[in-house]
Amino acid sequence: MLRIRLSTTLFLAILVQSCLVGPDYNTPMPTTPAELLSADELDRLAIDEIELSWWENFGDPGLNRIVQRMREQNLSLRVAGLRILESRAILGLSESQLYPFSQLNGSLTGVDLSQNSANGALGDNSFTDATISFDSTWELDFWGRFRRDIEAATALLEADMAQFADALVLVTAETARVYVSVRILEERLRLAQANEATQARALQIATVRFENGATTELDVAQAGTLLGATRAAIPALEAALVQAKNSLAVLLNQTYPEVDELLADSSGIPEIPATISVGIPADMLRRRPDIMVAERNLAAQSAGIGVAMAEFYPHLGLNGSLGFQSSDASNPFAAGSSDVADLFDSNSSSGAFGPFLSWNVLNFNRISNNVRVQDARFQQLLLVYRESVIAALAETDSAIATFDRSIDQAEFLASSASAASRSVDLASIQYQEGQTDFNRVVVALEAANAQQDQLAQAQGAIALNLISLYRALGGGWQSFGDDYVPEDVRLELLQRTNYWQGVLD
Repeated sequence: MLRIRLSTTLFLAILVQSCLVGPDYNTPMPTTPAELLSADELDRLAIDEIELSWWENFGDPGLNRIVQRMREQNLSLRVAGLRILESRAILGLSESQLYPFSQLNGSLTGVDLSQNSANGALGDNSFTDATISFDSTWELDFWGRFRRDIEAATALLEADMAQFADALVLVTAETARVYVSVRILEERLRLAQANEATQARALQIATVRFENGATTELDVAQAGTLLGATRAAIPALEAALVQAKNSLAVLLNQTYPEVDELLADSSGIPEIPATISVGIPADMLRRRPDIMVAERNLAAQSAGIGVAMAEFYPHLGLNGSLGFQSSDASNPFAAGSSDVADLFDSNSSSGAFGPFLSWNVLNFNRISNNVRVQDARFQQLLLVYRESVIAALAETDSAIATFDRSIDQAEFLASSASAASRSVDLASIQYQEGQTDFNRVVVALEAANAQQDQLAQAQGAIALNLISLYRALGGGWQSFGDDYVPEDVRLELLQRTNYWQGVLD
């Protein structure tokens, strides 16, 4: 009889592997253009494999230090890494459903029966019962409900891993953007201070000429007005610089003095590399973590349809129990007597084994509606995935165009700023020689001040737009490996619960 039961169990376990209800997921294949670039842009951009550590292309040691510190310290990345550990644990819960559920039960119960009860009239009114048993329940995954649930949990784990990569792309780009913004503000502040010194000398010249009767007080007033306006712009730039450094401090999870120290060893707006590699659209879509997230969520929802459909079918499984039971109650119908101390005696053993079936045959409407809910959610996520693909292509094309045009703008402004600087020199010489009035000097100084400031912003915009392009291309996360949780967080987890052995590796 035991051999027949074991054979039946083995047959059911093998049969269970062949049944899997619900749709089998197929990764959607989006249609992509052959290239991201137009022909006139190929002189600046190349269709080569993009550089993974793109921030190193700027050749700025300060930027490299900042990005590395961000990877080690950023709190948003730590939260994203911990979500991966959470998803790993959830996957473990899903996998545990495939195996028997077992537990050890035991009880020691003192009983005091009423003398007027039927049981009380037959034997002792007071006695003690002792029981210990090992109970097991195994629901066979006959229709693939548990395996579909594991599929969903696995896809969600992979989605969280892609979410971590997406956070890396975004936080790296934001860190580089704030760093460049700091350098832009430093350059604008330097120019403003240099213009302040130039305009102070112009005021001094106008004052001397007025005191010598060579000009009117109007020249002094105009020079003082221009100098005051330039000086008024400096505190705003200083305040913006402090704000930018504090933003960097938040990204690096450090204090303002620590960030200041990191920035001290380098200066200037980072220069862009001569050639920018952007790859092809198909590679870009496979590389972008946000598209991976959308696709993995879609896969998880597909498995969720199978989990819902499995409820149409009966739950099949096996129950078993093996234990010991003893009591010191007297039994007038039994020969001899027993005691609680005889719990582990061979005569106290008991056991049970057999199949079970549970079928929600009257819940067809509820189950049908749940399948519809899961299917509708799948269709929504499919559209979200398609939208993310279109948005990624549009974002990348826009980033390429903006980057390319910002280079043209900076070139025009460089020419304009050079001409404005020359105008200041000529107007100053002519004014000192009495060949022109001071108004022309003021106009030249104002133009030079404005052009220099715009040029600094335009040069910084090239770097900022290149950062936006790299972010749109989705690169950079591969350079950091798969160390999702830093060592100090690992130690905190291990010290608090000590249940992370093996999971953190």
